[in-house]
Amino acid sequence: MTRVLTIDGTDYDVDGWNAAGLSVDAFCAWDLDGDSWLEFHEIAAAPWATWQGRKSVEYRRDGVLRFKGVTTLAEPGETARHWGYRCQGLKLLMNEVTITAPDFSGQVTYNLPLTDEESTPTRRGLSVGDIIAAVLDMHAAQLAAIGISTDATTAAQLASLTVVPNGPVHVSGELAHEVESLLQRWAGNVRMAIPPTGEVRFVDAAGLGTTGGAAASHVLTYGVDEVHPPSIGRDWSACAPRVVAYGRGRIYPFNGRMALDPSELRPAWTSGQQADWSDVDFTAPGDATDYGVVTTTSGPTTITVQSDDPTRAWPVNFWPKRGGWVQLRKATGIGLEYQINVPVSACTALTAGGTSTLTLDLPLESSASDAWDTYQLVGRTGPLEDDGSGTSLSNVWRLFDVVTPGGLVEGHLALSSPIPIPFYGLNNASAVMIQTPAALLVKDGVTFPASFRVLPETGQILFDEPIVRAWSSADDLAIGGAAVSPPDDILFMVPYARGPLQVAHPPDVGGVPQYAGTSHTVGGMTKTLYVYIPDWRYEGNAPLIQQYVEMLHRTLCDVQVAATVIYEDVRDDLLDVGDGHELSFAAECGTTGLETLAIPVRSVVVRIPNEGRVTTEVRTTNRVEWRTDPGLYVHSMSRLGSGPSIGLPMDADFTISANGTYRLSDGSPLNFTVAAGEPAAPVADPLMQAAGFAQGGNDGMGGMQALDADWSAPGGNVSGKYAGPKKYKTARPYRTTKTPYRRSRKFSSTSEADKAAGRAKMRAEHQAESQARRDLGASRRDVEDVRREERQDVGEGYLE
Repeated sequence: MTRVLTIDGTDYDVDGWNAAGLSVDAFCAWDLDGDSWLEFHEIAAAPWATWQGRKSVEYRRDGVLRFKGVTTLAEPGETARHWGYRCQGLKLLMNEVTITAPDFSGQVTYNLPLTDEESTPTRRGLSVGDIIAAVLDMHAAQLAAIGISTDATTAAQLASLTVVPNGPVHVSGELAHEVESLLQRWAGNVRMAIPPTGEVRFVDAAGLGTTGGAAASHVLTYGVDEVHPPSIGRDWSACAPRVVAYGRGRIYPFNGRMALDPSELRPAWTSGQQADWSDVDFTAPGDATDYGVVTTTSGPTTITVQSDDPTRAWPVNFWPKRGGWVQLRKATGIGLEYQINVPVSACTALTAGGTSTLTLDLPLESSASDAWDTYQLVGRTGPLEDDGSGTSLSNVWRLFDVVTPGGLVEGHLALSSPIPIPFYGLNNASAVMIQTPAALLVKDGVTFPASFRVLPETGQILFDEPIVRAWSSADDLAIGGAAVSPPDDILFMVPYARGPLQVAHPPDVGGVPQYAGTSHTVGGMTKTLYVYIPDWRYEGNAPLIQQYVEMLHRTLCDVQVAATVIYEDVRDDLLDVGDGHELSFAAECGTTGLETLAIPVRSVVVRIPNEGRVTTEVRTTNRVEWRTDPGLYVHSMSRLGSGPSIGLPMDADFTISANGTYRLSDGSPLNFTVAAGEPAAPVADPLMQAAGFAQGGNDGMGGMQALDADWSAPGGNVSGKYAGPKKYKTARPYRTTKTPYRRSRKFSSTSEADKAAGRAKMRAEHQAESQARRDLGASRRDVEDVRREERQDVGEGYLE
């Protein structure tokens, strides 16, 4: 076995302590949730670190490159000459490449809509794999300079990521971070890894074959392989055996006519209102405005007004119902005291010749009694039917009810369509493709275009001006009533929603929700996760959204399993990331129930003690998080191998028996039932009900409530009862055990007395362990030599 550590271009033989006083402590061959790393330490010739600042580092075992990166940290150890170093791998260097577009801007945007002026054909309709490949190719020169490249395998893996984001994708900032952000949003079970040889790889972290290649399977046999039996934790708190994605409505066009029998467009006014109407009701709706004087200002939000019209009157709260605003003016005012516009929140009734007190929704800066001279009130025109603020004829010949059998169209009107839809002309002689509502007025076979607004809340349309204006003279309009000429027919098109854009996985059968995954088959959960995609507007994108939902379901459907496996040797077959790895566990005698576990491997760490055997620490889990760990590139000492880097939730609270049944630590079966005092059904979400969705249950939460939801290891802090685990930053050049220090321990009992006894026992173990490290360090010859040299240096005057 030859081990060579190359620092800043110089090779050092580190099979044991060498002339440079170097020793490699541990290295991470690969980590799907972070970056590779390496730790080494030295006994320096002088009381300062030999390598200060960033230096290139490579590590080879038997001529095979196992790590490549740079130094990032140096910390003192037990004596003035002991120094520990931390190094990070190529992903750190890749993240220092800043995304730069061909036009030298800092952002590249893909999948812009066709109507966007910045949209280009080469950047439209791209899959996640296409986008990542384009970004990597765009920065190929910068990546090559730091030893990172792509090859045919990279291209094949990216080609398997076929999900096409249905909205614009903006890429900017740090290269590695942006690539991983894309993966986590649109391919949540895929991770990017960069081995020391530099080829970018994309691996299915959940072992589902998403990236094409199958994960390598390994079976570790107790009694044959030198492996410590792992404690396997299981967590179903975030599981969902059914996933539903929904977007906007399924928009379709409705082409209707007024002249049909029954009519599909009916006037919203009465015959009496039509007879009383004239064009002045539209051009000058008198009750929607008023002028006058401010008699007094009583405070920052209260004024008293008197109309210039001695006959003007209004009821209580007339102006708030009309959405009224008041403009106040002071003839001699300057700056802020000259004029102001504020909304009216309340008003008293006004009788002819009297005064009314207005309550303002915003305070006035100037509120002296004579602060304002005049006012003008402006509000909305009155409705056809009295709502307590009076009526108005302004909407006669303008406001129509859309009427269809069953009320589907008028009950689900939309303002526009995501794609062009047809509007048919008179006698279907023509058709135009448009995305907004449209109408044609018809009289004597002649058509005239008219515009209108859609009112989805009331199922009505409101034309921008009276429809009789097209064929009536000014004199007839002034007379109004029967003098005007209405059209014979109105052709109109309005978009409407036929239901929500929605896909589910597993697909419903006959309208009945279906569930899949071990969270359902083993845990009995019937929870549905609803995911809203606001950019999903077009039903034709349903197959793409279906792929997205399937990916989310694969991520969440199974009970999340986690374990850290310690193997007493170097597992060379796990040191290359490849297409991923999976572990199962068998026994030389009997069965384990884990022969087909196939739990995915997430990271591999090799620890090299000065004495004792080398161990391989394999972290496994099928958990796939949706978001990047914020500490991904900000490693503390403990994250880089000085202590445990992951807490294993629930690994001592329940087990799986040989027949696959969940059991608690006391041997009783774990049943998923609603806890005592809990509602038998989940509380309905009003937003989901309003959208027309039947909310899924969360039966698994019942089991969590029954167990007091207190399964986490000290530091998991699910219940908040336990403090987080300590992280140790003191350099540790020697090891006294073959497993990581400070492993999370479980309390086997929930009583406070037993917990206190357990904590006292752990403190005693820690003290004994610390004393053992001190005894071992004091007994080592090399430490004595160093201390002797330091005393000599002090005597000769080199050190003070």
